[in-house]
Amino acid sequence: MSFEDIPPIKQGENRKKIINTFSGLGYNINHIIGAGIFITPSSVWRLAQSPGSALMLWIAGGFISLFGSMIYVELGTRFPEGSGEQKYLEETFDEKKEGKNIGHIFSFVMTTIILPGAIIADSYACSKYILYAIKGNNGDENIYFGIDYVELRLLAIVILLSVTVYHTYSNKLAIKINQTLAVFKAFVLLVLSIIGLAWLRENHSKDHWIGIFNNTPSDDVHERSVPEQIGCYGYAMIEVLFSYEGWNNLNYLTPELDSPERRLKRSSILSVITSSILYILINIAYITVVDPKSAINSQE
Repeated sequence: MSFEDIPPIKQGENRKKIINTFSGLGYNINHIIGAGIFITPSSVWRLAQSPGSALMLWIAGGFISLFGSMIYVELGTRFPEGSGEQKYLEETFDEKKEGKNIGHIFSFVMTTIILPGAIIADSYACSKYILYAIKGNNGDENIYFGIDYVELRLLAIVILLSVTVYHTYSNKLAIKINQTLAVFKAFVLLVLSIIGLAWLRENHSKDHWIGIFNNTPSDDVHERSVPEQIGCYGYAMIEVLFSYEGWNNLNYLTPELDSPERRLKRSSILSVITSSILYILINIAYITVVDPKSAINSQE
């Protein structure tokens, strides 16, 4: 049987649309603000070698994500079936015989490799920070089958199963939880940003902004060549874009949107702008509060 022989799934015409602009905004923000912003800033700083360069990368990542969101809004409006990239690729290569195969191959890779990898990273980071809040920085999670090793992974599995259960149980419940988590995440980042900006009034904190584009001294005595530094900038940008990942998720829910043309545009673009502002503010706070040498020599 070929892909052409598979009958299409009929969408319910009388199905109630449950996602409005606000819930769509919360859904996207909840996907964008994940583990990345909490685990990658020091890594980006270390790769860029200066806080100013790192901040520029975060700003550039916001613009790249915004442009991508604008493109996806147009695609989602033109093809509102909710199939995402699979439909977009099929339409792109429609004149070729392999068009549908390319779309299905992409979807297969996305659902079996890319998305599971991101989900595992988020679950692991969430588990790690919960245990850190409870137990502090004691123990060694890298000792195979030690107590910390087992606790970390079991908690990550519990978190992943909990998220799966409430999304499977009720889409209305999932929307409410997503909205709550989005507000909580945005609130946490905003509070941390305000604290960092308040520290700018202190003289010793202002010193961190002097020569922010100068290379920060590192324990790594190896001096990078120009090609190596370019590669490090590229790697840092990948980490930044990982933190912005999720801006396209609302395109998979276009059948659930009431008035997709209007809701998709507002929710997607506003979610990227909101997340970008929070990311930039939290990095400004990070530069203000954290000692540059400690940051560049730290681990995630």
